[in-house]
Amino acid sequence: MLRNTFLAFNGQDNLVTQKQLFKEVKNTFTIEFWAYPKDIHGIEKESRNGVTNTFNQRFAVTPIFGAYEDRKNSVAGVGVSVGSNGISVYEHTTDHLPPVLVFNGSINDWVHVAVVYQNKIPTLFINGEYIRTGLKSLKKNVVPSGVFGGLDPYGFYNGGLSEIRIWSIAKNQEELSTMMNKELSGGETGLVGYWKLDEGSNSIAKDSSQNNNHGSISGAKWDRYQTKETKETEETEEIVNQNLNVLFTFFVPSGGVETLNRQRFYALSGRGIQCDFLYSQSGTGLQNEINTSVFITNNDNEIKGIIQKGNYDAIIICSDLLLLQKLIRCPQN
Repeated sequence: MLRNTFLAFNGQDNLVTQKQLFKEVKNTFTIEFWAYPKDIHGIEKESRNGVTNTFNQRFAVTPIFGAYEDRKNSVAGVGVSVGSNGISVYEHTTDHLPPVLVFNGSINDWVHVAVVYQNKIPTLFINGEYIRTGLKSLKKNVVPSGVFGGLDPYGFYNGGLSEIRIWSIAKNQEELSTMMNKELSGGETGLVGYWKLDEGSNSIAKDSSQNNNHGSISGAKWDRYQTKETKETEETEEIVNQNLNVLFTFFVPSGGVETLNRQRFYALSGRGIQCDFLYSQSGTGLQNEINTSVFITNNDNEIKGIIQKGNYDAIIICSDLLLLQKLIRCPQN
């Protein structure tokens, strides 16, 4: 995925651009975007005519009514429904709302979706890979829509959207796979709409193409993309910041061991972790003072009392394997 910031839709939101239908972009065009669907959508059979059940759809791109301005039913607006169970392409005008392309498959992470119309025939690409080709439209003209997230009563998208691009040309597979993770300048040939969705605040989504067809956000919230590594780091930081209480055990506090433990104490204390130290025998390193509890004992009952009083979240055995056996025999409870 190209960006860390995205727009999150919760099943009742949308993003409406100033131009809801791109009627000048006819029959051959490309709609592409990044999506992470959080809900399933209805799977219908592919069809070229009639009105199918759209009430369970998740329209990342809304199929706007093609005749809403001039009442001419020869123009159909194209939309894309994206669920965790697949993707469907719909066309919409008077008495016409069929799924002309249907893909049934699992989507459980961010994916790049591209719908390419070539002479009224839609083709689906996911992550730059060809998936399938749908049915040729029976309408005189099909055009891309400029409303994202859904529209009542047809269905609303639930999940994340990012990097929406609309082109007046049919992109090929190589172009899609090469450019889906690259920034655009906004002045590329054929680019008619480019919503990065990276603002992170406010209710306006900027069109970074030269057409300045900005969008108004209704209900959708800004969110941040997390990689697996980012999630693991934040989970670790969350654990670290829980004021953990840890007991480190060693055999003898020699100068090198004690120096290492003092550095360990200072580093972990700064992250909210309380460190105590238990040595089996006395040693020269104990001449240095440290603001924590330092125990010297090899007695089973004393060790048991230290553990019970300390109520430690973790006990780390660093060198004395015999002490490990004692700790097993001296549980906290």
